[in-house]
Amino acid sequence: MGQDLMQSVIAALFPNPEELTIERIEPSGVSGITPGLDRVFVVRDVKTQALYAIKAGDRLRGNTIQRQIQNRILLATVGGGILRNKLPLVRFHAEGLPDPIREAMAMDYFSEWNFSEGVLRGIMDNPAFIRTWNEILTTFTRLWEKTKKSWGKKTLDTMTRNPLQRAQNVEQHTLSFVLPGMSEPLRAFLDLPIVIGEQEYPSLRSAFEKMQAFDPPRFSVACHNDLNCDNLVVRPDGDWAVIDWECVTECAD
Repeated sequence: MGQDLMQSVIAALFPNPEELTIERIEPSGVSGITPGLDRVFVVRDVKTQALYAIKAGDRLRGNTIQRQIQNRILLATVGGGILRNKLPLVRFHAEGLPDPIREAMAMDYFSEWNFSEGVLRGIMDNPAFIRTWNEILTTFTRLWEKTKKSWGKKTLDTMTRNPLQRAQNVEQHTLSFVLPGMSEPLRAFLDLPIVIGEQEYPSLRSAFEKMQAFDPPRFSVACHNDLNCDNLVVRPDGDWAVIDWECVTECAD
């Protein structure tokens, strides 16, 4: 994204664009489908020194930015105090943006580091890492407990990540896969043992029979669905926040 286009996006999002300077551009995997538009850029308010991350793109897959804003509101509502200060506030959302930009948003830029970078670059020592990681797991465990509800057919039919359907898809695609150098799909070798590094494992048939024997889910809970270290931002003191909420949905326990 060129400098002029970035300045036009800033002008559309902020009432004081002349007081904002572009700090840097960062890659983003979901911010656009046209080469050159898949960018997140960070701006600084020269008066307050506040940092904002701006995500802008053309026609995004599934209206990603709109969905992020909606799902952030959903998480804040269902999470209540559990997620207080852990979901950076989306400050602006604009329409009527300069071509070819179709959607953009700005949110508080919470940290210089995502979680994995913070650990690898040594801004967190091991005890701090363990404390923060335990707090993250505890927080989301409390969220799951608060949003838990009984599993039902309606829940199954409306879920975007239906676990039973996914299990069937795994079996179907695995059995139809043809390994390099083979003339037949894996379906033809269902009963042969699997050998990896001289270690023998049960056959594919045995694996799929075990998968089909799992009990159906008991509950559904609210899930972030992309809670990897790149979507956790962290400060050296261990304070943290979670970003990228476009995949939030109900999931099975």
